[in-house]
Amino acid sequence: MSCLDGAWRRVSVTVLAERPVEVSDVWWLVCHGTFADLRVLRTPGGEVLPYSATQAFAGTCSRDPRTGDARWDAEVDTVDRPAVVNGALHPDPRDARVLTEVGEDFTETWVRMDADGAPAAALREAGVVLVAVGPYAVAVGPTGGARFQRAASGWVLLDEVGAAPLAAGDVDGAERSGWTALPVPTG
Repeated sequence: MSCLDGAWRRVSVTVLAERPVEVSDVWWLVCHGTFADLRVLRTPGGEVLPYSATQAFAGTCSRDPRTGDARWDAEVDTVDRPAVVNGALHPDPRDARVLTEVGEDFTETWVRMDADGAPAAALREAGVVLVAVGPYAVAVGPTGGARFQRAASGWVLLDEVGAAPLAAGDVDGAERSGWTALPVPTG
């Protein structure tokens, strides 16, 4: 079983059969069964809808390609939620860059941001999970999460939830190391 590798941006969420909306910027990055998800409410202090609150979580995911059944195991999380979430992931038969996630009381629609064949890496070290796909990266640790994008000058911090577990320079260092290690303190 595997998840769908790539950098995904959520374009809508439907909760309890209401109309689809999107009030947050949500990235979900997946590489070889490791995921990192960062959500930032677009209007601080605005209405917080289910599945749209500012938060970050990361861990492992798996998907049965025959049934679409999926499972997410959160290893690090900035909110209190069940450690295991089950649902179903269904690629759009007309557009492989669109994915629908169906849970118990919600449906999320995702669009792939990265180019096919984009380089990807996933690292876990000292309680931090970093997933990078193409020019996108999300890091989540026990103190919070951060979203990065690669620019000509290197990685740039776009958003953070709580205290970012890594700085942009740390992501640069991980990339320079060939994605073999995270420069995070262990003590």
